[in-house]
Amino acid sequence: MRPINLLPSKELGFSEKVLNWALTFGRYIIIGTEIVVLVVFLSRFKLDRDRIDLKDSITEKQKILATLAPINQNVTRLQTRLSEIKRIEEGQGTATAALPNLAPLTPTSITYKSIIATGDKLTIIGNTLGTADISQFVASLKASPIFKEDTVSLEKIERSSEDETLRFTVTAVVKKERN
Repeated sequence: MRPINLLPSKELGFSEKVLNWALTFGRYIIIGTEIVVLVVFLSRFKLDRDRIDLKDSITEKQKILATLAPINQNVTRLQTRLSEIKRIEEGQGTATAALPNLAPLTPTSITYKSIIATGDKLTIIGNTLGTADISQFVASLKASPIFKEDTVSLEKIERSSEDETLRFTVTAVVKKERN
């Protein structure tokens, strides 16, 4: 048995096919495009809000940094000073540690004019009335466990024309401390 079609079949023309396609598939394309446009339009509000929030956050942080700038400069200056102090202390070496032990080794008639500590070398410039005090001072430095015996030397001795005292210069190298 064959089905009977009572409606006349008519072949569709090109314009009718285009119109039929536009009314079915074109409608879906237009709806999809409108959905994309709406999503982009609505996301614009969120992106604008995020941009404003970021700008406000940056402005706030810039104000905080501006108020902390003097403190940061002070910290940087202090760190520079501390590193300079550390460099100077390292340059002084072990010679400065020997200074407190120098007084018991010095005869009472000797007066110091200057003491120069460079690394582990100590240079002592002083005045006294007699050569015996100088030789006693050099001998006590050589006998001391603080200084290396073979590095203690009398560098210079001269008589002052003003007050008839002897001015001398003694150098000594301090032994390294054992850790």
